[in-house]
Amino acid sequence: MSMPPQRPYIVSDLNAMQAMAALFDQLPDVVFAVKDLDSRYLALSEGCVGRCALRNKWQAEGKTAHELFPSAMANRYRSQDLQVFSERRPVRNRLDLTVYHDRAPGWCLTNKQSLHDPDGRLLGLVCISKDLTELTREKLLDERFAACVDHIQTHFDRPCTWRSCAICPASASARWTAA
Repeated sequence: MSMPPQRPYIVSDLNAMQAMAALFDQLPDVVFAVKDLDSRYLALSEGCVGRCALRNKWQAEGKTAHELFPSAMANRYRSQDLQVFSERRPVRNRLDLTVYHDRAPGWCLTNKQSLHDPDGRLLGLVCISKDLTELTREKLLDERFAACVDHIQTHFDRPCTWRSCAICPASASARWTAA
């Protein structure tokens, strides 16, 4: 099944994106972020402050995920960014390991969409991640489950076989370990 072409989201200036981020400041279980083509944060919501051990959200501006998150998570986030940039397709409802406000690992659903200027030039992306605190607390999601979901999302266009289902947790689980 192919996705329809992505409608470009147009950004006129960074102030508009920072105002948008402020709308999410009262939602501690949501992180809103805008990144440039090098995956540097340009605007963030307050949801990133505790999870990244920052004094305020402005400290993250200009930094990459590799400067704020454990290496395995940062590598995954950067890979998703590059996918959005190269394929010009959004990332939708991707199950991700993240860091919660108390610095404990937890699960979230991530959505990423490319951003373009009025002339259609790619500028970066916008990301919204929603924590799955209840599922994490109840231990309903684990590394094996996340690895299987990741495998299915990556290979959704291929036939599913018992062999591929049996090997997906073993081959992918190392990517989900928090560093």
